[in-house]
Amino acid sequence: MEGFSNLGDTMDFLQFTHIVSLVQSDLVQGAIDNELNVRNWFAVKEVANKLYRELKDDTRGANAQYIPALREIDASKWAVSLCSVDGQRHDVGDYREMFSMQSLAKPIIYGAVLDAWDEERVHYHMGQESWGSCFQDCLLMETEDQRKIPPNPLLNAGAIMCASILLEHSTYDVKKSVALLLDISRCMTRGSLSSPNPTLAQDMEVCQ
Repeated sequence: MEGFSNLGDTMDFLQFTHIVSLVQSDLVQGAIDNELNVRNWFAVKEVANKLYRELKDDTRGANAQYIPALREIDASKWAVSLCSVDGQRHDVGDYREMFSMQSLAKPIIYGAVLDAWDEERVHYHMGQESWGSCFQDCLLMETEDQRKIPPNPLLNAGAIMCASILLEHSTYDVKKSVALLLDISRCMTRGSLSSPNPTLAQDMEVCQ
C-alpha cells in the first residue's frame, strides 16, 4: 500500500487503523481469527528462511549465456520471496535487486489470458497438465478429440499459445498486448518494474 512499503515489522496504532481501512474487512477478520488460507504463516516463513540459509552458498551451475540480461547478472545474488493468496508476504535475501523476469512472466501471461477469455475457451487451446520435459521441448499432447495442443502454459509452446491468444484479444496490436502485460506486472510487483527496459526494447524490435 502506498506510503507503507517501508514500515518494517512494526507500526503504531494510527498506522494500523489506516491500513485496516484500506483493505477488505473479511481479510482483517480472517487474520484475527486465524482463518486465512495459510494459517501457519510463521512456520512457512521459517521454512523459506531455512531454504535460503542452506542454499545461500551453493555456487553450482552457471548463468545462461544466450540472453544478455541473464549472462550479465551477478550470480551471487540470491533471494526467496513468498506471497499467499491472501496477500501475506515474506522476503529474505537480495529481493530488492532488479532482475529480468524471463519465464517468470509465463504465469502472468496465463492469468491475463484467463481474464480475457473464459477458462473453457482457453483450455481448448492448451492443457493444464503437469509435464516432466524441459520447458524448451516442442511437445504437444493429444486431446480426446485427437487435436494436438501444448500441455500447459508454462512450457514454451504453451507460453506462445498464451501470447497468441492475448494478441488476438488485443486485435493483433503488439504494443497494446505488451502494455496490458506491463500494467498487470506492475500491479503484481507493487510497481517495481524498471523502465525503460532494454530487454523488452530488444524484443519489441524483433516484433515490428
